[in-house]
Amino acid sequence: AILEKPDEATWQALPRPIWISMNCWQFRATIFDACRAIKPSKRGEYEITDAVQHSIDVLGERFRVVTTSETVLDITSRRDIASVRERLAGVEVRL
Repeated sequence: AILEKPDEATWQALPRPIWISMNCWQFRATIFDACRAIKPSKRGEYEITDAVQHSIDVLGERFRVVTTSETVLDITSRRDIASVRERLAGVEVRL
């Protein structure tokens, strides 16, 4: 199953290891059918993970997962900026 932002109790109950989706997706055009078919989540949002699950369960789509053990730098909200800034201190940025 794909879980979008599980609550703490759900997170703690998950079997280990826990894989985190970094949302780097490549889709076929059928993803649009899946997006039209899903309903908003409990949080009132349309979740891409729900569309992916619908694609698997209903449309018979298959996805390939690429795993990595790289660090996750999550910037979900403004309060995450300080910790990410600290983690990246000293990292040279090249554009």
